Amino acid sequence: MTTLGRRWIKSPGWLLIVALGLASAASLAAADYQAWSGLRGPDSAVQFEFGMPRLIVSLKTDDTGIYAPHAFRASDGTIFLGYYTYPDGWSPDPFPAALIRSVDNGLTWRSLGERGNLGYMLGETADKSVMAVDCSWAEDANGDRIYAAQKFSPAGAPKAEMVKVRVHGFAKAQEPYFHLTRMVRARNGSLVTAAYTATEGTTHAMWWDEKAPSVAVRIVCLASEDEGQNWRFLSYVEPGEKPPTIPPPRSRVCEPFVEALADGRLLCIYRTQGPHGLGEMMQSWSSDSGLTWSDPVSSEIVGVDPCLLQLKNGVLLCAFGRPDVRLMYSLDGGGHWRGLTTLYHYGHSDPQVKTGDSADERRPFSHAYTSIVALSDDRILYFFDIHEHRIPWSGLLPSEPARRENRTNSIFEVPIQVTIADHEKTNRSN
Repeated sequence: MTTLGRRWIKSPGWLLIVALGLASAASLAAADYQAWSGLRGPDSAVQFEFGMPRLIVSLKTDDTGIYAPHAFRASDGTIFLGYYTYPDGWSPDPFPAALIRSVDNGLTWRSLGERGNLGYMLGETADKSVMAVDCSWAEDANGDRIYAAQKFSPAGAPKAEMVKVRVHGFAKAQEPYFHLTRMVRARNGSLVTAAYTATEGTTHAMWWDEKAPSVAVRIVCLASEDEGQNWRFLSYVEPGEKPPTIPPPRSRVCEPFVEALADGRLLCIYRTQGPHGLGEMMQSWSSDSGLTWSDPVSSEIVGVDPCLLQLKNGVLLCAFGRPDVRLMYSLDGGGHWRGLTTLYHYGHSDPQVKTGDSADERRPFSHAYTSIVALSDDRILYFFDIHEHRIPWSGLLPSEPARRENRTNSIFEVPIQVTIADHEKTNRSN
């Protein structure tokens, strides 16, 4: 079982304005604007005001663990947060994920248990119920592939109803993997989401069998016309026509995320991998509720696990990681990403041993999987993990080396206010 963190950093309210600036394709983390730096920055269009970080869950494993937060905020304000509990290297099958919930905008959290499911796809139905759908499928008694789901009716209900979610239009055993994503409401009233699946073999082998041959991976869009009970294949976002030439994990493309934009279009952004490491995140738009998609184009930004959030003030945000724990924004629906900002240094490529007079001392680092939810029209919560960090620590976030007896793995949240300048509002209204 996970252990909910009770050690909190007290927040005196909103602190330190950090402006977001224009960034080019060549921008790297070293050129990012830094959260909590006190600088207003060169960009007068959008500004971020960062609040104090808060530790919300922590577990000591003598290894990594407690990572990949994925969050959703229901229309009644209830926030759900899933995360992986075990280190990557332990590789349990199925991989477990915990689910916690907050009814006070992230100030306190309550555990909703843990499941072997590779995480959750989260979303809200028309009756204001929240669905937490297992990301990976299982077989029922009839041998059919189903995705178990917890249905909270209403979102704050003390117990969830367990329901079976089915997908249609895929070859058996190639049913897709819903990567820590959300379902969103399309313009035509249906629910849509994005997932990925192998073009050959099985989805399970794509994930778990390191000896399996490399195969092309497809990004697919699915739709539900019955409020998430059944999902059908709708279209290819990325058809996966080119097989990868990289070692495991064999995904050339993966980790898609869909958001409904202010103008009714859908935007899907996803991770890419090349023979020399991470590639630039790619993205496509749909103007017909996911039925067709534009040809993929580069976001011009390298990263993993992108999470999109369209704010009602007109700002589109994207949280992502590697290099570092980062944030950027767009004022044109993802056409141009601006204002790359770093919240925490990734650190995974840094030496983790031999940092002091003890061989057991290590530097903290982040898995750099992130998630964001809106608290209001212009306020968000940003979630990310830090591994093997010192308890207690000095400063806003832990950065000092730690020995085995005083290090842990945690998920943090950061409240951020997003302000769009008056002159930019005027320009957008003209």
